[in-house]
Amino acid sequence: MPYPLAPGIAFRDFRDILTVKYTCRFAPLPVGYSPRPLTLIERDVGGATLDAITDLADNEQMLPSQIRSICSRLQIDPADFGFVLG
Repeated sequence: MPYPLAPGIAFRDFRDILTVKYTCRFAPLPVGYSPRPLTLIERDVGGATLDAITDLADNEQMLPSQIRSICSRLQIDPADFGFVLG
């Protein structure tokens, strides 16, 4: 479902929130065949390590679908980023 009124956020700000509030870890991945640098995002939840991969640069504005996808993979409530339905 689209979120037309959700505010945009730069990846740098998104990363800061994930680091402070959700104790996520960020690590660069080997580039390999990707034309852009890749970043691994990890979060420990209930003894399991959840992960997501992105190619966003710090200054890039995130699309709602990117925020929602990363939140879903890391089991984070997207409401913290303006995605509230109801």
